[in-house]
Parts: sequence; structure tokens; C-alpha cells
Amino acid sequence: MKDACRSFSSGNLPQKIRHAIGALPIPPDLRDVATTFVKLQEERHRADYDLAAPFSRMEVLALLGELDGTINAWKRIRTDDMARFFLVALPLWKQF
Repeated sequence: MKDACRSFSSGNLPQKIRHAIGALPIPPDLRDVATTFVKLQEERHRADYDLAAPFSRMEVLALLGELDGTINAWKRIRTDDMARFFLVALPLWKQF
């Protein structure tokens, strides 16, 4: 999922996917969702495995604020064709 999100956030989709979906643009809100997924997964790994780098209350509140914004972005684009394709692509990404 992280690899798929990195690709969607950068707009650099694999050739097979670009060929299949044509010229569908990746909406900015979807790029934000994908970017936030990657960032929050990295922060979760830091929380789980880097005991020397604890989170401050302010860091956690900032991440939660970012997540709130991302949830709102998803609500705006969830019915977009590219957002639907994104959901289908996530579990199948390694096959591309």
C-alpha cells in the first residue's frame, strides 16, 4: 500500500496503469490522501521501533490535525473515478 500511495502522491503511475486508465488525472485531494498515508505509516513505524525518538504531545496533535484534513479530502473525492481506482489498486499494487 505504501508503494501505491507513493506512486499516486507523486503522480508517477506505472506504465501499465497509465495505459489502462488513459488520461485520468490524479486529483490533488487524492494525492494528499496518498501522501498522508505514507507519512503516517512512517510515523507509526517510528513510534513502534525507534524508542529513542518519543513523540511530544504537540507532534501527536499536529499529526491528528493532518489526519482530520485528509479525512475531509477523502470525503470530497471518494466518488471520483480515480479515487475508486485507487481503492482497487491498493491490494493489487504488487501485480502491476
